[in-house]
Amino acid sequence: MMHKEKYEVTPEPRTTISHRLTSFYGNIRSHLLGGVLTGRRSVYEVSDADLAEGEDGLTAFRQETDGKEGKKNVVKFERATSEVLLKPKSVELQRSLNRQAHKTSLYEIPNLILRRGQSFDISITFDRTFSEADDEIVLRFVTGRQPMQSKNTVIPVTKVRNLQPGEWGYQITSTEDKKVSLKICTGSSCVVGRYTVYIDTIHRNNDKREEKYRYTHPDDIFIIFNPWCGADTVFLEDENEREEYILNETGRIWMGTVGKFSVRPWNFAQFDDVCLMAALAMLEKSELADSARGDPLLVVRAISSVVSHN
Repeated sequence: MMHKEKYEVTPEPRTTISHRLTSFYGNIRSHLLGGVLTGRRSVYEVSDADLAEGEDGLTAFRQETDGKEGKKNVVKFERATSEVLLKPKSVELQRSLNRQAHKTSLYEIPNLILRRGQSFDISITFDRTFSEADDEIVLRFVTGRQPMQSKNTVIPVTKVRNLQPGEWGYQITSTEDKKVSLKICTGSSCVVGRYTVYIDTIHRNNDKREEKYRYTHPDDIFIIFNPWCGADTVFLEDENEREEYILNETGRIWMGTVGKFSVRPWNFAQFDDVCLMAALAMLEKSELADSARGDPLLVVRAISSVVSHN
């Protein structure tokens, strides 16, 4: 009989960026959606059952194999010893460098904001020296109301030999004692929105046992469309157009009819702290399926529908 246990990672109490934004985002969400959402789950409520779809994921557990073609015996859930567990002590998202590389440094929201299909760098400091021969790192990016791997809202990211532009994967770029640096690439068609990042570590002993541990990063990250990525549907080839349509905060809007029209200056203010959160709240109100939120046409139509009916 298979057993399920909850992860027992308890991060040290501290005020995170996400916590500071919670009240702000909640106010916007309540204004657009109302205070009570009967029959609906919280947008970013994630359970371990959803996250570890089809696996026996536990924090600090030991799994045995019988040694015959790698087949697993009935899993014995035992507490792993702290000496062998590979525990992340801190994770540096390198926000400043990554935001600059992804052309998102103008956003007033302090969280890491990434453009999909483009690589970024992080570094993880563990509680002991990392061994590439015995230790494995699996990252999980989770988004949506009911995250499921089959719906592409739980994305396991594993080590690859060569990073492919626009495809999920990571490479280890350097190791220095307890510190490991990773270069991670996101999918060019992945769901856009707010993500929680989990770091799973697996240590394989000489006695064929696996010691697993899960770390939950306290700050959410945001993944948005990428006009600089050739594999993204929203790709713009002309750099002048990208500068004009994506990065310029001010411009002009046209008013009137075909026969009689006028133009007026306009402040788009797309980088203001309220804008990204408001866009996500309207996307939520539209009730567009989480798995469909990687399609820019569906996203635009969903948000436009909400705006038109309010």
